[in-house]
Amino acid sequence: MIKDFRILNFRQFDELNINTISRINLFVGKNSAGKSALLEALLLFFSQMSDKYLPGIHISRQETWDQRGGGEQSPLRHLFAQHKLPGIGEPGFQLSSSNDPRSFEVRTAAYIRDDETVGPVYKLVEAASIEEADPDLYETFLVLAKPDQNRRLARTNSSINDLRRRSLHARRVEGRDSCFYIPTRGLEDSGTAFLWDSISLTDSEAEVIKGLQLIEPRVEGVAFVASEERDGRIPLVKILGNSEPFPLKSLGDGMSRIFQIVLSLVNAKDSILLIDEFETGLHWGVQEEVWGLVFQLSEKLNVQVFATTHSRDCIKGFENAWSRAPQAGSFARINKINNKVTLKEYDLELLQDSLMTDVEVR
Repeated sequence: MIKDFRILNFRQFDELNINTISRINLFVGKNSAGKSALLEALLLFFSQMSDKYLPGIHISRQETWDQRGGGEQSPLRHLFAQHKLPGIGEPGFQLSSSNDPRSFEVRTAAYIRDDETVGPVYKLVEAASIEEADPDLYETFLVLAKPDQNRRLARTNSSINDLRRRSLHARRVEGRDSCFYIPTRGLEDSGTAFLWDSISLTDSEAEVIKGLQLIEPRVEGVAFVASEERDGRIPLVKILGNSEPFPLKSLGDGMSRIFQIVLSLVNAKDSILLIDEFETGLHWGVQEEVWGLVFQLSEKLNVQVFATTHSRDCIKGFENAWSRAPQAGSFARINKINNKVTLKEYDLELLQDSLMTDVEVR
């Protein structure tokens, strides 16, 4: 688990320092303050810029096409400050945590391709000599740079289709996910089916059922079945006293949301869970219980959780759960003033005082 986090030149963040990070972390802020961008930075940090996630990040923001210059430009540029790829030798963006070997910078580098060997081999062109190199002989890549290594990520002119192809390959060859991410819109049915298959017929099933019972106490079981209307499988729920199961989504958005939260949490054992807009679909009256379950399971399963919200009810539910585990939580507010993003961190006492005196904390 990380204890702090620093962002430099990533999206709208010129510099953002989070000094206190705990097992359960909630970030709030107004629309466009940078909550989702913060989760993206954490996702890329923990995954080490895995190809699995880059297409989804850009597609969710519709960063897939640009008419400037009369055609498509690489969506990768949107990850950098001012939506501009850095030049060779210029600083890129940095994601880091104190004394953590996963800390890195993403920047642009030039490579010469040597086709005379068996299979293409790329040789790094030092920035100091780039002006002397023939631009027709080298290609530019984004690289993940650490003190002891440079790893090529993708060509700087990669299109969204290029990133999709790389993502499909990564999903086939990479092992267990290094972190789990629930976007505001929720997971696709294929994603939830995969997570369910990972814990099916294990003790974790019971934890998922307990989560659903916070909203519907009569839930007895869950199963995934093939859907006639669409590809893939959909979740069905068995309700006590009913002879046939019901589609999970027919029981309301709250059931789908808590299902995905708890299902992702039990899959994230010894790992990381990121949740954008935690409260989506959840009635205010159940949010404290949901947070209580998240605190409980995260400790039991050794999961570090990062979530965002702009709901005061969600904050209140988090505060009540945090007060029962004072060492387990952290809370911070992201502010954006005159296009500059800052962060205010709260301890438990300050958050309680702010909520009691009705000070705006969202």
